[in-house]
Amino acid sequence: MKVNISLALSLLLLALAGCAGQGQKSALVGGSPALAQPQASRVIVKLNSDGRLPAGSQIGGLSATLSYTDGKGLSIAPSNVVVSGAGVGATLVPNTTKADRVVFALIKVNGLETGEFATLSFDVARGSFPSAADFSVAAGAHAIDTLNRPLAGIGVSIASVTLQ
Repeated sequence: MKVNISLALSLLLLALAGCAGQGQKSALVGGSPALAQPQASRVIVKLNSDGRLPAGSQIGGLSATLSYTDGKGLSIAPSNVVVSGAGVGATLVPNTTKADRVVFALIKVNGLETGEFATLSFDVARGSFPSAADFSVAAGAHAIDTLNRPLAGIGVSIASVTLQ
C-alpha cells in the first residue's frame, strides 16, 4: 500500500511538472529563447528623406521603393500610404501591387526640407510575426528640386518601424 501511494504521488508530481509553463510559449527572439512576443496586427513604417540640400534648394519630388520580406503576412493598400511630417501638403502616389514592395513617388511643388515625409501602415496576418529587420529601402531612390533638377546626395531611409 505504501508503495502504491508513493508511486501515485510520484506520477502526480511528474504530471504536474510536465504541465509547467503551459500558459507561456517560448520562441527564438534575437537568437535566444525568450517568451513569445505578442502578435502585432499592424506595422507602422515612417520614411525620411535625408542628406544635405544645396543652399536655396528644396526637394520637389522623390521616388523610392520600400522593400519588405514576402511571406511574413504583411499587406498594404494604397490608402495606407500617406504623407506625414515634412510631406504634408505633397501629393504621394504609391504602387502596392507587388507582395514584397511599395514603390512610390512624392511631389511637392513648393518644396520640402529633408525629414519625415511618409507613413505606411501594414496589416499583419494572424499567426505572422514580422520585425523591423523585414523592411528596407531599395537602392536607387531619386530626388529632384523644385526646378526639376536632380538632387545628388538626397536619399530615403527608414525613420522608424513600430509593431502595434
